[in-house]
Amino acid sequence: MNDLEPNELYNLIGKNIKYFRKLYNLEVDKMTQENLAELVDVSTALIRKFRKR
Repeated sequence: MNDLEPNELYNLIGKNIKYFRKLYNLEVDKMTQENLAELVDVSTALIRKFRKR
């Protein structure tokens, strides 16, 4: 994998969060940012930080 600048990495993580939450919502059930944060043991503020970029 190529070296990414911090901004690029944040953007990539944010896009992945969006993509996989949508996929989960379509196939399983609604997943909120709060559900995701609890599942991966991080704060909701961190999830929001990635999604805003």
